[in-house]
Formats: sequence, C-alpha cells, structure tokens
Amino acid sequence: MFQVSKSTGRLIEAMSKNREYATSSDGELFNALNQDYYEKFASVYGNEETEALNRAFLGAFSVIDKDYDGGWVGGSEGGASDSACIDSLFHPDIVSAGKSDSRAWSKTFVSRTLVGDPGTTYKYLGLRIFAHPWSVDDAETMEKEKLLRALLAASPPLSSPPIEHEWLEEIKASTSPFITATSPPLSTSFYYPPSTASALTSIKGANSALVSSSKQQLKKKVVGKHGITKDMLGSSKFTLTLINRMEPTAVRRDLKPDSTTSTVSGKMADSKTSVSWHTDSGLVDYSTIAIWHHHMPPENLSKKARGEVSNLWRVALRPIPSLLPSNAKIPALLVPLPANGGIYYMLDDLNHKFEHAVLAGGDGTRYSSTHRVARGGKGTYQFLLNELLAVLSCEHDFATFNAPKEKKNDETRRVKGLRRLLSLINEIEFEWIRQWRVQGEGNAKRNRYWLTKFALITSAQNFLLRIRDEMKTWLMNGCNGREGFEDYYDILIEHWESRVKSAGGWKKRLEERVYSSLPSIEQPVSWGSSEDLSTDAAEKKSKKARKWRLGYVDGSMRNEKKRERSGAEDGGGKKKSKKDKKGKKKKKDKSGGLTKKEQKGLGGNWALLKGKM
Repeated sequence: MFQVSKSTGRLIEAMSKNREYATSSDGELFNALNQDYYEKFASVYGNEETEALNRAFLGAFSVIDKDYDGGWVGGSEGGASDSACIDSLFHPDIVSAGKSDSRAWSKTFVSRTLVGDPGTTYKYLGLRIFAHPWSVDDAETMEKEKLLRALLAASPPLSSPPIEHEWLEEIKASTSPFITATSPPLSTSFYYPPSTASALTSIKGANSALVSSSKQQLKKKVVGKHGITKDMLGSSKFTLTLINRMEPTAVRRDLKPDSTTSTVSGKMADSKTSVSWHTDSGLVDYSTIAIWHHHMPPENLSKKARGEVSNLWRVALRPIPSLLPSNAKIPALLVPLPANGGIYYMLDDLNHKFEHAVLAGGDGTRYSSTHRVARGGKGTYQFLLNELLAVLSCEHDFATFNAPKEKKNDETRRVKGLRRLLSLINEIEFEWIRQWRVQGEGNAKRNRYWLTKFALITSAQNFLLRIRDEMKTWLMNGCNGREGFEDYYDILIEHWESRVKSAGGWKKRLEERVYSSLPSIEQPVSWGSSEDLSTDAAEKKSKKARKWRLGYVDGSMRNEKKRERSGAEDGGGKKKSKKDKKGKKKKKDKSGGLTKKEQKGLGGNWALLKGKM
C-alpha cells in the first residue's frame, strides 16, 4: 500500500519513535517522509506563477468577498449594474460529519464559496452547494432549456407556487426576460454586477493556469514511479474550486485542538484545526487536487513573530488509519505555509490514501482556492435537464392505456417510464429543491444564476407532479376496470415509501438548533412548496395507495371467480363455497395491499407490513 525501500523504512522507523508528527525543523526525518511516504504531495512558492495567481485571486476576492448593504435588482437589459448591491459570496455552511441515521448538524468554522463550470454542484457532508458560474452555459444546454420551456408552455397552465418574500418577487420579475428570451446571455454579467462577473472570469483563468501546472507536477512526481505511465494518470481538468476564508486563532477562539499534534508536548501542542482531518469526497478517482493559498499577517506583527510556529498556518497529512498495517506507524507531516502565497498539490492517489487537515495560524486571515475534478452525473444541471427531457418524451396519457398494445413491450416500456418519472420527482425534491431552500434567502440572493435555473426546475417539477396525480386518479378508479396493472400500484407505493423516509430525514434535520441560531436571511425557507411533504402526509398517501391496490386486486380476483363460476355452471359444475372445510367464513386476504417485492419477502415481516396498510 505504501511503497518505500526497506532501508528508508528502517530509517524513518528509527527516527520517528514516539513521534506523532514531523515538521520542517526535523530535517532528515521530514525530508525522508516527504520524499517517500508523502511523495505525491508537492508545493511551489515564490515564483512568477505564484505571484500571478496572487494577483488574480486577491483581485477577485476583493470583489466577491466584499460586504454590501441590501439587495439588488437587474439593469435595463437584464444585467446588473455596479451600483447594485449583493452580499459577499462567502458564507459558512451547515454540514454533518455523522452517519445518515445519527447526524448532528453544525456550522463550519470556515466561510466558503463555490465557483466552477456552469450547472456544477458539489455535495459534501450532507449539503449540496451550487457553483457560481465562471462562464455562460454552452449552446447545447441553452438549446435543451429552450426545448424544455416549449414542452412546459404547450401543457395546460399550472397554478404558480406561492411567493413569500418581496425580494423574490423583484428578482423573479428581473429574471423573466431571460426565462422567455430567444437570445441567451453572452456573459455572466447577466446574473451578477460586471465587477463580480469579471472576478469570476478571473478565477476561471487562474484555474486554467493550475490545470497546466498540475500536469507538470504529475509528469515530474508521478510518471515513471512505481510503474505508473502517462496513460494511467488521473484527471487534472478542474471543473470547480471550493474557495475558503479562514480566521486565525486570535479571532476564532472556538477552534478545536488537533487530535494528532495536541497529544504530545512541545510547541505544537496548542495546535487548533480550522479544517479537521478528512479526505475530499465526490471527486473523480485518482484526480489531482491543486490548492492556491495566501494569508496576510497584521502589519503591526514583527518579522520574528510572523515566523513563530504559533503564528504559522500549516497543512497536515497522515495515512488513513484503516489502510495501515496494525504494527505500522508513519508520523503525520506538518508543512508550514508561507504568508505570501503559494500552491500545493495532492497528486494521483494521495487523496485515497491520506487524510489532510489545516492547522490555524495565530494571526492573519487565510484564503485557499481548492481546485478539483468533480464527478459529473446526477450532480449537474445538465444531467437534470437530460432526465427531464427523457421523462417528458415518454407516453403518460392514461386515457390511452385501455387501448390494445401496439407492440409486445409496450407495457414494460410504460412501467419503466413511470418508475423513472416518480424517481425523478423524488430526486428533484430532496436532492435539488430542498438542498437549495435549506440554505436560505441569502443564498438565493447571492446566486442569481441558480435562481433562474430553479424557476425552470420548479415549473418542470410541478408538471411532473401533475402527471403523477393523473396516474394516482387513474389507479384510484381501478384502472378503468382493466386488469394486469398491479405494477403501477407498486411503483406508486414505493414512491411514497421513499418520500416517507426522505421527508422524515429532512424533518429531523430542520429541527436542529443550529438553523434557529442563524440570521433570519440565512435560515431555511419554504417558498414555492409544491405539496405537503410532512412525514404524516406522505404516510397517509402511502396507506391510501395500498388500499387502492388491495381493492384493485380484490376486484380482479372477484372477476376471475365470476369467470370460474360461469365456466363451472356452463359445464354443469357446482358453485364453490366461501367457507373453508370447517365451515368457518374465510378471513379477507390483505396481502393484496403489498407490492410484489414485499410479498416475496413476506415471511416473518407480516406483522410489520400489515402496519403499513
């Protein structure tokens, strides 16, 4: 797992006895660890590249991390003027590091913003955050949006979701020209004041520079080592950057002691973590992570004081404990971060084998821009558009379901299409709309790009719900007397069961105290809610669907028995009794309210399953 020569391993083992960590002051031990165990960690400081990045990032942050007063509205052509106002794009997140069934939500010590390719999101610790775009949507995305709007416009009108905040009315009015526009925006100035749009574009330029330098580091530090060829390298085509603003211990007195360095005596024992031990999640396997960082100590701090350990910001790395043999011990590596900016890289599989943390300095706010290759798929707006178009292109006219099948696989295709539709409804509700609303009014004000996207997403969701309600009515009426539709009831029951579970998790999440401690503008909001999604409401709908299924199955069985009796009478047979051999009246079979999947696993779960009906 950790490949080093035997001689180097023995040297490190001898020097690291009773050592939890190694710093640059440890000389030979630090160098040996850096060159062998931590060889895929690289850093660059004090050259033309870092100076250029300093100018680009600090110039951008002077705009996007500047607090303004009040809200802002669009200009005469849909854009926003520099005189308009927005909040800083940086803010703390409410996240949970616990398991899904026992999560405790808390506010991060770090303030963050996400910038990246249009339509990108990043989910970490239970929270999905939505990227500010550093460029406009591509032509394909715009064309698909146009097609989706056309599909929605051709459908019967739906009642608009309620608007609960005056600012939302203003912003919705300012975005309406774009939602119906035939010509798309040509720059991000449509969504942001020009100075902010320019800052986001500058970050994209810096990202391109880091893509190039990461390739050089991979060639230098990884290719040719341990049999790794150029074709085996992970990606360094960064799609987003998670930008952090971190306060020093002089400002944040509530930072927690580091679990590694605080267990030993000496100068490092008072180390506090600004970002605790973790690996970065949601990324393409073996992709590189590039981090630009900069911090500025107060001007009144002496040169000697700036160099003291207690004032330095440091990045720490250590092997993931579960990957180490039981008898192995590799000290953590603590790397000091110069105040005047620099870059460090976590190359290839380093993020798979090592955890990292950031130890806070005593003075000076630190910025870091962490460039990553995020996984695509469900986490992008483009994927959601594709799913919506695919689902809406399927046949959902229940009036035609009584017609004879034109093709052998018509029924299978319809079942798959409806299952996909109901799955998409839940995906949009709990992984998109809820994740957007839980971040509050302030988040929506800061991110007008996504506000326009959610105007379209919400309209599409309402359209999907209308299709589902038509299906629900059709099933409630027994499929107009047609038999063989048990699968449709099963799909609806599974849909509501999934909603019960998800709604319960969100109910518990929103009851956490941390949300009530936030400023009102940052607290979760519920505007535009399409339906009652309380746990009780979802459970009631699930039970109703089960009763409809039971009634449908009973009706089908009665029809079958009628046919049997009719056949028996035609053949001179006797009518079968409704009583069993002992003369007792048979109990009504309730298993018809269970899905086919539940019936297969009936066994000892019968008491539990009966409670659902």
